[in-house]
Amino acid sequence: MIKKLVKTYYIHFITWAALLLLPFIGFLYEPNKISETNLYFIKTHGINILFLAAAFYINLYYIAPKYFFEKNRLKFIALTFLVLGIYIFMTYLIVRYSPIDEMKNLENKNFLFFRLFIGPSITYSLCMLTSTMMFLYDEQARQKELNKLIEIAQQITHPQPVACRLAGVARPDAFFRCAQRFSTLFRLLQPIDLLMEVEDEMSPIGDDETALPVLQALGLVFF
Repeated sequence: MIKKLVKTYYIHFITWAALLLLPFIGFLYEPNKISETNLYFIKTHGINILFLAAAFYINLYYIAPKYFFEKNRLKFIALTFLVLGIYIFMTYLIVRYSPIDEMKNLENKNFLFFRLFIGPSITYSLCMLTSTMMFLYDEQARQKELNKLIEIAQQITHPQPVACRLAGVARPDAFFRCAQRFSTLFRLLQPIDLLMEVEDEMSPIGDDETALPVLQALGLVFF
């Protein structure tokens, strides 16, 4: 089960790990700055990634499957904006209680609105858009599989009779009142035996009977 889980979600693991380690890539080029790392930033960054991951999978497995295909999608939109509001409020708390007085620094640089609203909104929107697109992709794959199963079930319950072992049928011969000796399009690959009961009765040849019955058999031999 663990192997199947890893095979299914390994791309998810790699993506979230990359987002978690993204702010620390600079330390590979300047390792001496590791000691200057702000522990508050590390904690809040981890909380930020965990919140986005939780919102991503809640939307993927609960909100989108339950409310996306509703007629007006009001519940889906309302829940999406509700989670966005929670995310913006969480960002405000992170900035408000920063030990380096980040709120004042952002106000002095006129960057507070972007930090509290624009940045979180863009990040959250990309997260939700990716989650919804993955849901629609999975739903499309499930629908295709369901259509295949329905088609197979219909073929089983309503079989269509088709001709088998048929390779040639000769044209009619009006003069001999039988089929031609040479077929043009098809012929029988396998002779038909015991198809009808034959009785030993003798009678004159009628208008609807062949004058040369032997030629009917020859017509099945030659191709």
